Amino acid sequence: MLNAGVIYILGAGIAGLTLAEALREKKAQYKIFEKEGQVGVYASGKNAGMLRTYDTDTVLKAFTLKSLEYYRSKEPSYVECGMILKPWEIDYEEKAVAERAFSHNRFKGLFLPHNGILEPKDVLARLVTTVGSIEYNSPTQLIVGDKKNIAAIKVVDKEIQLEKEDVVVVAAGEGAVALSHETNSVLELVAYRRTLYEFENTTKQNGPIEWDEEASVYFRPSGKGKTLTATAGEQIPVEALSQIDEVDDEKAFRIFEREFPFLNRENLINKRTCRRLTPLDNRPFVGKDAALGNLYWFTGLGGRGMSVSPGIAPLLANLLLGSKESGLLTPFAPGRVI
Repeated sequence: MLNAGVIYILGAGIAGLTLAEALREKKAQYKIFEKEGQVGVYASGKNAGMLRTYDTDTVLKAFTLKSLEYYRSKEPSYVECGMILKPWEIDYEEKAVAERAFSHNRFKGLFLPHNGILEPKDVLARLVTTVGSIEYNSPTQLIVGDKKNIAAIKVVDKEIQLEKEDVVVVAAGEGAVALSHETNSVLELVAYRRTLYEFENTTKQNGPIEWDEEASVYFRPSGKGKTLTATAGEQIPVEALSQIDEVDDEKAFRIFEREFPFLNRENLINKRTCRRLTPLDNRPFVGKDAALGNLYWFTGLGGRGMSVSPGIAPLLANLLLGSKESGLLTPFAPGRVI
């Protein structure tokens, strides 16, 4: 590999940590900065905790299949329980799969066996142990130099001057918005919120995941089978990711109780509102900045972080270390919106 500098990773969510893991395997130098006091604070994957290999976007599907192999080989918490899917769109490339009845027995859906559930806290904890030191409580700012490069990183009250071979990777979620403004990068990112509800698993469901896109509701076993995590499909655009209040629970419970009666108020244990950033074309930004030579992006995962990050990270690591860019990353190029 050509690059012998330090790779500065901003963000310790699933994207930043899987990238660091891939770099560690290649014996590269890296440092991770996380603005919060722990990893994955706002990650939607921390809540949803699913690996879904289906997608109407064949490019994204290619990476979910890579992630599937990753979890099978590396993640003890991964359970391949499958998924029953009733798709809203008709162009899923799942023509050779069987049908299976939903638990409400009103109709059948596509049964996708190679999908499963994760315990996201376990995934993140394993990655933290694997990648080594992370500098927590370290919000960062990027200082652009006069030669179309990042000249320095300001971390809290100190500046780190970048050497010629050093690079920066923005693997943050909501923090990517401010960083893109600082660097005048042309990234179109829309902020969304989604609320997930955790119910007592009174029916002893242990899989598969059930996802009715027409009703806009899914649930999955969670908490090692003790609970069910569900959403009624709320994905509300907000001006800032900090806007997570005033969730319409009444609408959600009407949907839950109509579709899956065991997802009811009496069984509710907890609810969480997660934050996500999605590019306008629904594909993440991965790769070299359109203008700044030593700046790279790994953001805009739109709630797919757990499903695509492990598949993307090794290719991005190769790119950072000097390999020719893989054609698989081309559709994710940050400069595609210009």
